[in-house]
Amino acid sequence: MKKESLRTLGSIKNLMETQNQYKRYMRVQEATRNYQLDRRILCEIAKECGALYKINTITLIEMDTFEPYFKEKYMVKGEEE
Repeated sequence: MKKESLRTLGSIKNLMETQNQYKRYMRVQEATRNYQLDRRILCEIAKECGALYKINTITLIEMDTFEPYFKEKYMVKGEEE
């Protein structure tokens, strides 16, 4: 085995972290945990922006469409607490 093909534990961990950072499609259960929103509200927002997909019993949200829409529409700008 060549030395170039061997991976250190650190490089494997870095590879895993970069692969898990971004998912193009996310299940609703996972998205509700990430965004800390109710399932119904999250599905309504995803439906508004056209990012909701249903395949049999699985409901997916396309994050490429959802995230920019969510940030643009629901970000509070210039308000003081």
